Amino acid sequence: MSDNGLLAASLLNGSAGAYAGFAASQFCEKHPEAAQRFGSDAFSAWKANLTVRVRELAVAVEMQSPDLFVASVQWARESFAARDLPQDDLRASLECLTDVLTHDLPEHARDPIPEYCARGLEVFEAPLATTPGLDPSSQHGRMALTYIEACLSGDTRRAMDQILQATENGLDVRSAYFEVIAPAQREVGRLWHLGQLGIHEEHVVTAATHSLLTLLAERVRPQETIDKLVVGSAVGDDQHELGIRMIMDLFAMAGWRSLSLGGHMPATNLTLAVRGFDADLLLLSATLVTHLTALRDAIAEVRTHSPGIKVLVGGLAFQADPTVWRRVGADGFAASVSDAVPEGARLLGISSG
Repeated sequence: MSDNGLLAASLLNGSAGAYAGFAASQFCEKHPEAAQRFGSDAFSAWKANLTVRVRELAVAVEMQSPDLFVASVQWARESFAARDLPQDDLRASLECLTDVLTHDLPEHARDPIPEYCARGLEVFEAPLATTPGLDPSSQHGRMALTYIEACLSGDTRRAMDQILQATENGLDVRSAYFEVIAPAQREVGRLWHLGQLGIHEEHVVTAATHSLLTLLAERVRPQETIDKLVVGSAVGDDQHELGIRMIMDLFAMAGWRSLSLGGHMPATNLTLAVRGFDADLLLLSATLVTHLTALRDAIAEVRTHSPGIKVLVGGLAFQADPTVWRRVGADGFAASVSDAVPEGARLLGISSG
């Protein structure tokens, strides 16, 4: 990466609030009708919104991936549309941010900004494309939807029992993970993003899923034992630990020794875990684009003490640009829950079973 790109990313991160504040002030002045829609808190609301955009832009520049910023803008656009907020307001705010950054950043740090901002604004040129939901016409789609419905009705026991019964009737436990539970959790996340579920409802489903995974994992005894240890975690302020939990279960089902450290794991403690447990493979996930920097820094810190560790990464943050895994310093990338065990085995040169 060029020195100018590194400087731009550093300045954006270090002064995100200031740049967002200048852009929010300009937006409220240029578009008073839009500001009025947010009442007396308009400036604070738009500053908070634009601070997120600046941080996302900083990561995209640092990772040399305009696609990351495009995906972030698209995510914000979907959120605005779901809440009946004018998308033109979001576009105008980004135009103000672009103007501020191209004028206020030091000249030698501006080089990547026009391209990245222009790519973000191009999102508004196309019709809004929303993420598709579960397919109710498929058996597994119906099962996932019934699971969500039961949880949201307050009957988590019924929700779990249907999945447990299905595994007793022939549904492979791994298939339940890949084709029912993971899609159900993605659907819950999609509905929350669209404002159709509250945080409390998302938490109910997630808590039920944690309990269900415990029951399902006990039903599988690996046919072989693999003398390798995998440690999995989400780092920094990423508290999304369910995906890691599922993947650690799948490694255990394949015969590995597997340890889940959950989410929100400081890099220092991750380093201690890798060394203390003498791990062979480290699996890290990132949910949001803004989690990628902490993930990259964690890999670098772990490798200062355990240079031979193999690192596998995955998560929604990589969806827009799967090549980013190379730029965070990983050895491999799992595009889905089902890819993790085979890719981990490949990295260590062993059979995936």
